[in-house]
Amino acid sequence: MQRILFIITFLFYLTFNNPAQYRFEVWTTKVGLPQNSVRTIVRTNDGYLWMGTFEGLARFDGVDFTVFDMINTPELKSNYVRALIEDKSRNLWIGIDGGGLVRRTGNRFFYYSKNDGFVSNNVTSTSRRRRRCDLDRRGRRRFKRFERWKIHQLFN
Repeated sequence: MQRILFIITFLFYLTFNNPAQYRFEVWTTKVGLPQNSVRTIVRTNDGYLWMGTFEGLARFDGVDFTVFDMINTPELKSNYVRALIEDKSRNLWIGIDGGGLVRRTGNRFFYYSKNDGFVSNNVTSTSRRRRRCDLDRRGRRRFKRFERWKIHQLFN
């Protein structure tokens, strides 16, 4: 009985006298973000943390930020990144407000827009499960499916 009481007392002591140590860091433009408001965030399979802001896309490797924007990445037609997702093939899909959809494969970017079959260039969300994009901010939902790098209409 004393042994059980000792174990319970010891566990109680560990629970309440040894709180977990959390560490918080705040990332801002001072450390490399292109803008202080992060709209979307995703961690990719290669370990990078990608953040979409109003002023571009940032990739964080645990130490430094690399910024992709309209100036250094011509496929980004706007700096306002609204949606990020990585697919099963490890492509990063970037939804741009007014700038269509951009796919990053390896170190290359590929741009998709109304010219490729989109109803609008406003990509507001992405979904891995159903491979769809919400393309219209005016309340009309338009869904497309990507298959073999082509865009197919699902329904209006």
